[in-house]
Amino acid sequence: FLGGTVRCWGSNLYAQLGDRTLTNRTLPVRVTGLTDVAELAVGWRHNCARLQDRTVVCWGWNEIAQLGDGTRVTRAEPIVARGLTDVARIAAGFAHTCALTRGGRLDCWGWNGFGQLGDASQTDRTEPTMVLDLPARPTQITAGFSHTCALLEDGDVTCWGDNEFGQLGTGDQIPRISAASIVDLPGPAVEIEA
Repeated sequence: FLGGTVRCWGSNLYAQLGDRTLTNRTLPVRVTGLTDVAELAVGWRHNCARLQDRTVVCWGWNEIAQLGDGTRVTRAEPIVARGLTDVARIAAGFAHTCALTRGGRLDCWGWNGFGQLGDASQTDRTEPTMVLDLPARPTQITAGFSHTCALLEDGDVTCWGDNEFGQLGTGDQIPRISAASIVDLPGPAVEIEA
């Protein structure tokens, strides 16, 4: 982003460029209405931005509720994710999104087919829903295709969701629907990425 604005280009079949159209773009176009962006999270066909006022807006494909606005309506321009304030970090996966507040609360929404929202269910959520069973306060988050991980304040890492290929780092291939398990690392982590 440039000066708090965001530019996007490429496929726009699902309005993921945020320019109020479904027109593919070969040159960067400005996302409608964004002037104070602090952080950007890019999903498969949706995008979200954390604004300077610590709220979150999202746009694009919303068939699985990944925009967090309480609907399943695709949006061609940014719309506010419901109920989020004081957000410090955001992350977007294939069709789910997460937001971490400065107070340490972690919420996720959207597709939950593998438990990647961490709310002890496999129910898709149209609005931000709190992650359960975090072993300690999270300081960073990251979202993969169908799993999510959090870096905790003590340097431990916990992951949840799909584990078909061992992506949760738990030494098995058992999926988790909450954040209770700790990844066995040789020392404290300082950064995570999925």
